[in-house]
Amino acid sequence: MVSDAKLAIVSAVVLAVAAIVVFGTASDMDVDTTPESAGEINVVGTASKGTDPDTLVVRLGVTTEAETAKEALDKNAVQMDGVIGALLDSGVSEDDISTSQFNLRPIYRGHDDGIRYQETIVGYSVSNRVTVETMLLDAAADIIDRSVNAGANRVDSVQFMVSPEKHDEITRELVDAAVLDAKSRAQEILDPLGLVTADVKTVSTTSPSHFVGSMASMAFDESYSLASTRLFTSEVTITSSVYVTFLTETAP
Repeated sequence: MVSDAKLAIVSAVVLAVAAIVVFGTASDMDVDTTPESAGEINVVGTASKGTDPDTLVVRLGVTTEAETAKEALDKNAVQMDGVIGALLDSGVSEDDISTSQFNLRPIYRGHDDGIRYQETIVGYSVSNRVTVETMLLDAAADIIDRSVNAGANRVDSVQFMVSPEKHDEITRELVDAAVLDAKSRAQEILDPLGLVTADVKTVSTTSPSHFVGSMASMAFDESYSLASTRLFTSEVTITSSVYVTFLTETAP
């Protein structure tokens, strides 16, 4: 009996020592209360600027139809030659004119013979569209008037835009302002929390956008004569955005 009691006591002591070795005592354990990373805040900063356009972009063309593909093509070529001549007469250079779309397609007409529905080719349509890009903003109305009177029967759009050079110059200015806006927005949110921005973790930008003043598309029949078109330019607004992740810390 005595030997059994001694054996039980020895076993208990061994288990206690093992527990201390494995887990340690409360005073020996280090508790890490430091977060793995500093706090973060993600914000978007924006900046905008209005500027006068310096580029005119007009998209117009000629659509013709005929019984055969050759007739439709020949008819279109004659009208388009007249349109190109009118564009040059308005002061536009050949370098400012480019073909934006050309297609030749059959025209179908469907009919039901009582047995089944069938489609047959009844003619062909040719569409030739050009884009005019020029710095002659004041020539917009004259370009349309002359083109339509010369044979153009569609004007797809008229846009007053900012040239790439001017756009890039303004964009560089806006990026700096957008970053400052992001920092200001972040601090507005952090102030009530007793925090401040400590450092920048990441920054990314988006492609600047700009509003373009434009006209709705127009189509004309061959008998239409445009006497005088009135067009007005409007200010173009360019906007740039940046996405910034700030590291935060407690305010001093």
